[in-house]
Amino acid sequence: MDKNTTVNNKKKRRHSLAAKTVHSMIRNCVIFGLVAQLVALAFYAVSSTNQLIDLADGIAHQAIMSATHGTDTISFSNRVMDTYYSLSDEELAMNGSDEYRELFADVGMEKGGSYDVLVHMLGGMLESYDVYDVYVAMYDEENSRIVYIADSDENVEDRLYPGEWENVNREGMEKFLNWDGKGKLYDIEKTDKYGLLCTVGLPIRDDSGNICSFMLVDVSVDNVLSGMAEFAARLSIVLVALTILLAWLQTRKIKNVLVKPINQIAEASQSYASDRLAGMDNSKMHFAALDIHTGDELEDLCSAMKNMEHELSNYESNLTQITAEKQRISTELSLATQIQYAMLPHIFPPYPERTEFDIYATMEPAREVG
Repeated sequence: MDKNTTVNNKKKRRHSLAAKTVHSMIRNCVIFGLVAQLVALAFYAVSSTNQLIDLADGIAHQAIMSATHGTDTISFSNRVMDTYYSLSDEELAMNGSDEYRELFADVGMEKGGSYDVLVHMLGGMLESYDVYDVYVAMYDEENSRIVYIADSDENVEDRLYPGEWENVNREGMEKFLNWDGKGKLYDIEKTDKYGLLCTVGLPIRDDSGNICSFMLVDVSVDNVLSGMAEFAARLSIVLVALTILLAWLQTRKIKNVLVKPINQIAEASQSYASDRLAGMDNSKMHFAALDIHTGDELEDLCSAMKNMEHELSNYESNLTQITAEKQRISTELSLATQIQYAMLPHIFPPYPERTEFDIYATMEPAREVG
């Protein structure tokens, strides 16, 4: 076998129906796997985020009950906010400095006071649950700020003290301030300082129903993303294994029920044509030897080819008999014609020694024999 033949055979196999079936099945399985992974990740993200929100909402409810019953959170919140609103722009600009914290020294931050009890209580909850932070704060709607009342951050250096503020997203702030009490109150925001955070809260109201502060719980959505990455890695392994298994099973099935019968029919057709061109005996049946029982159109095609081969064989046999009969009749008529012509004289002049007369004969039958 020469090099060109080998290349042609490889190209033929590469473009064969079996190869196309394998490639199509693998491609479809890969697409299905990717779609399934995206859907699974979406459900995982939604489910995990909802679990975090439920956890934070439960902590907020528990914390607000402890805060309102364990200490005078409402009065302390009002004192902090009154002091905040009394400051000038220059004083507010000192936010985070020791001088700024001195401005809130009289709001009740003595040891054993409301602030001390509140921070201790919130810190205990922070240690008990896997959340980012638990704190009390109020929004400055005019300046789009969040003003901290009590922060339970474990790291004292990062802890925000009463009156300290940060800029917030106005849309999220308005969601908290205009909450209608239905469903869970939360907002998910990407921040430069804390990353992707989900803040869940409940309003703390005074006896008149006015909001004096919010009990807020921060949960890090980055944990969800990390979990998604781990989940995606495991899911990818499972999907790859399933894709390979499904592709192999489906390819094997399609080869047996589609590719193999088609190849058998094609080989039978080529063998039939080669035998006819070689002038072999038409008694050999090519399609009748096929054992195709797929129960579909391929089986119908095979049956049609068997019937066609049988009819062609009968037709060839009848045609051979008719041709032989015609040849026999033609031979007999030719002999009869020759016999009739033999009855006439063929030597002229028949009597060369007699010059007083001539003889000439001819015969023209209407058909081969007259």
